Amino acid sequence: MGGEEGGSGGATLEGSDVLFTGREFFVGISSHTNHRGAEVLADTFRDFAVSTVPVCGGTRLKNVCSMGGPDTIVISNSEGAKKTLRMMEQLTDHHYEVLTVPEDAAANCVYIRGPSKIDFLLHRPTEECPDSAPAFQKLTDYTLLPTACSEASKLRGALLLLSTHQPQATALETPPPRPQHTPFSDQPIGRAHSPPTQPKCQSGSTQSAL
Repeated sequence: MGGEEGGSGGATLEGSDVLFTGREFFVGISSHTNHRGAEVLADTFRDFAVSTVPVCGGTRLKNVCSMGGPDTIVISNSEGAKKTLRMMEQLTDHHYEVLTVPEDAAANCVYIRGPSKIDFLLHRPTEECPDSAPAFQKLTDYTLLPTACSEASKLRGALLLLSTHQPQATALETPPPRPQHTPFSDQPIGRAHSPPTQPKCQSGSTQSAL
């Protein structure tokens, strides 16, 4: 994304920096995505909260975390990923389960809600991420689909980058609302039901909410 068209001049936004949970968006601010790009996303999807989070080490948000289900975030155990997770916890009103994997590559998964509400999870196989295999085995209600990505990773590809969107299928269905947790003081950008004004990016503090 870029250029002046539609008032988005100076905006950069890469899909690999956008994590949609089914309830809200998290946008990773990285060398590929800036705050202006996050503002454009918030202006486009006004019915959803859009929050910015830091991404360290020149990587992309989905290289360190992805959705492992409607309420489950799969995240790497790296220090940069932990910092990102702390910020996400501060900025959301919703409680997500967290599945931590020791390898960055293993954190990039594809969750699919199949027919009859069967849960599928595409993830890196044991041959590519041996230390993370025990973590995925904890998802006993899922049909696990190990998917090799070693060749694509040579070109910095990942599972989510190789996936396509099928309009007939719903990968993430919004679950019934849960009791609301006490919101944190940081204000995400583009909160749902906000006035139709141009949203502004606000970066929250990096203090842990735990």
